[in-house]
Amino acid sequence: MSSPQSSTHTPPTTTRSSSTTPTILSSTSSSESSLHQNLETYPWSTDPEFQAGLTDILNNNSTSQPGPSQTEDLILHARCFYYTRYIAHQPPVP
Repeated sequence: MSSPQSSTHTPPTTTRSSSTTPTILSSTSSSESSLHQNLETYPWSTDPEFQAGLTDILNNNSTSQPGPSQTEDLILHARCFYYTRYIAHQPPVP
C-alpha cells in the first residue's frame, strides 16, 4: 500500500442564504471542480455495471429498513468508489 499523502486542504466555508441551500465560499481547485462536475454528470442510471453493484450494496445493507439519508449516503459512497476506481483511472485510448 502506498503511504498517505499529507494535504493542506482547508474545508469549505458555508453560509445560509434565505434559501436552505448552503453557499460554498471557499475556492476549489479546477481539478476538484472538474471531478465534482464529472461525478454529477456521469450517467449512473445507464451504467449496467454500476447499477448491478449498487443493487447488491442496497440489498445487502445490514440495516433492514435504511432511512432516506442512509440510502443517499450509500449511493454517494458507491458513486465515489466506482468513479475513482473504474472511471477516473482508465488509461487513454491510443
